[in-house]
Amino acid sequence: MERPESYACKVFNEEDYPKITEDWTTATCLELVIEWLRGVILREWNGKAEIQKCSAVGGVLELMSSIYNYYGGRCVTCESFETPYVAETLDILLMPGTWMEFGGDNNLIHLLNYPFLFRPSTLVSFFRAINHAAMAKAYHEAKINAKLVESLGFSSRETGQGNLKSDDRVRRLTEENLFLTIRRDNILTDAFDQLWRRQQQELTRPLKVILGEDEGEEGEDHGGIQQEFLRLATAEFMDPKYGTFTTDSVTGMAWFQPSSLEPLYKFELFGLLTSLAIYNGLTLPFNLPIAFYMKLLNHPPSHLEDIEDGWPELAKGLKALKDWSDGDVEDTFCRAYQFSVDVFGTAQSVDMMPPSKSSPTTSRSSSPGIPMVTNANRHQYIQDYIYHLTTTSIEPQYEAFAKGFKAIINPKSLDLFTVTALQTLIQGVPKINTHDLEAVTKYEGGYFAEHYIIKHFWSIVHGWASGQGSEGPFSQNKEEAMEIGQARVQQLLEFVTASDRLPVGGEARVAFVVQKNGVGDERLPTSLTCFGRLLLPEYTSRWKTEKMLERAVENARGFGQP
Repeated sequence: MERPESYACKVFNEEDYPKITEDWTTATCLELVIEWLRGVILREWNGKAEIQKCSAVGGVLELMSSIYNYYGGRCVTCESFETPYVAETLDILLMPGTWMEFGGDNNLIHLLNYPFLFRPSTLVSFFRAINHAAMAKAYHEAKINAKLVESLGFSSRETGQGNLKSDDRVRRLTEENLFLTIRRDNILTDAFDQLWRRQQQELTRPLKVILGEDEGEEGEDHGGIQQEFLRLATAEFMDPKYGTFTTDSVTGMAWFQPSSLEPLYKFELFGLLTSLAIYNGLTLPFNLPIAFYMKLLNHPPSHLEDIEDGWPELAKGLKALKDWSDGDVEDTFCRAYQFSVDVFGTAQSVDMMPPSKSSPTTSRSSSPGIPMVTNANRHQYIQDYIYHLTTTSIEPQYEAFAKGFKAIINPKSLDLFTVTALQTLIQGVPKINTHDLEAVTKYEGGYFAEHYIIKHFWSIVHGWASGQGSEGPFSQNKEEAMEIGQARVQQLLEFVTASDRLPVGGEARVAFVVQKNGVGDERLPTSLTCFGRLLLPEYTSRWKTEKMLERAVENARGFGQP
């Protein structure tokens, strides 16, 4: 097998390295070690995904794994471990399937057990390949069932089993897609009714969303209708008025509603809907903290940095408690060993630690018998508080969600991702680079890149991205102006593609087409989200183009319609 000659052998030769002196930083030393280890892989690897544990490559992978787990993202960047040549050599479609079937061997290890070797976009490709293989299997099984049913000729006879007719049962066996017929005014009800008690072989077929017959819109779904349906369903389910999630007024982060009165089956079905989305390669308009993704990967949150994005003020207060060095924290903070939570507007406190001789109470305790937080127990108190916040207080709701989530997605496939990579996979990328989006945009119907309307269009969009509108900056505060502008760009992306987020891979993975749609200043831009197509009339001026575009994107509602 040929090896790249760029640096493999150079890196492997120890004499090429300068001597490490005491003034070299830990990061520099680690970078050199990692580079040397990557060189060993490139020199010794035989090109196969399964590696002998006792081989040089096997030993290197274990050492790299230890360094990555301890130092990755801290002293050295995660990118330092990536070895693109490995991904380029492996079969991106077939190899992930062998990993899923790899049951472990005392003598062998699999390369995908070391995902740090691969770029995040490559890992997403592996994940997609795993799901595509399952989807193809379910699709072909349905076709085989259809041929069998046709040969037997019993598509409409009574089965004698309950009240179901054979055509109902046969349809479930033979449909090549998972069809959901959704009414706009009953999105969650229709989705839940049609997903409940479905067999896995049905759920793993390609998803197709159809609008209700009363809407008269049974056109082809090329992804946009799916995305719009998921956006609306997610927004409704996560609305605090629904009683299942709360939303922080400062961060905008959502979290499970503690002591929710909603039945647990709703959380299970929402987990199923979430799983269905990422299985079909769609993003969701989630804004959930990193603690949620840690739980999905079976890494229970336990440190202050694990809750900083979702509960910044709480994390700040707990950090002040942890770092306090000017006397006794009991005298200063007067905090009881309790967990406090807001339940539908009412503050409730839960004792996290039963009274004991080792945790004496004081007169400052809010209730008799409740220990106070002291210098001696404050570290344990912080860990207990984080555990109650992210686990105990929402355990029934999360476990129901996780049950639904695992109904489609194989949990092993999630091992490909770090916590932040999984967050990006599900939520997408909110930051949009309008210049990169322009670079991948296509034009039809008489428009082309140099057309004056297209030049006006991109001038407007780039202006939004920089915080500028036709009447000047959106705000005197530059950061606020940029936030408003980015939100408007997200509105545009949602108007055209039904999602305000980019998939993993960024703008290059987006279908974005601008098509001419007549001439006239009174016509509003419209869109076909099924195809990622903006139907933009030809206006007489830049000012008119911007005003009509603003009006369209700010008032867009429904499945790909303004």
